[in-house]
Amino acid sequence: MSITNTTPIKYSIIINRSPSEVFNFVTDFRNDTRWWKPVIKTEKITDGEITNGTRFIQYSKVMFVTIQGHLQVIEWNPPLWVKYRNESPQLPYDLLYKFDAFEGKTQFSLEADMQMRGALKVLKPITMWILNRQLKKYFGLLKEVMEQL
Repeated sequence: MSITNTTPIKYSIIINRSPSEVFNFVTDFRNDTRWWKPVIKTEKITDGEITNGTRFIQYSKVMFVTIQGHLQVIEWNPPLWVKYRNESPQLPYDLLYKFDAFEGKTQFSLEADMQMRGALKVLKPITMWILNRQLKKYFGLLKEVMEQL
C-alpha cells in the first residue's frame, strides 16, 4: 500500500529511561492502552517475537469514529527506531518512532504521514487540533508511565 495525499504530524518528548527500555515498551502496541488512551484494545496476530513483519489489530476512537487499525511493522532497528503502517480504512498512516539517547535519557519522537478519509477528512482542521492535543497529553502520560516503571 502506498499512502498518498498525506498530512504530516510530528512530536517528541524526553523520557528518563534508556532508549532500549522505551523502545521495548512502546513497540509492543499492546501497551498502548496504558498511555494512548483512545486505544481500546490491541491484539498481536502473528506468532513469535515482535520484529519486521509483526502484525497487530488495534481498536481506537478518534473523535466520534471507532477505528480498526491493521498495524504492521515494516522496518525494525532496535533500539533506535521502528516504522509501521496502519492500514485503517478511516485513517491509514505510516509512522516512525525514534529513540535517541539524550543526556542519559531518551528523546522519543513520532513522525507520521496520515491520510484522512470520510468524516475525519471533512473535519480535518478539527481532527488535527484534536490529534495535536492528544499527542501532548498522551506523550506526557507515556513519560509518567515509563518513569514509574
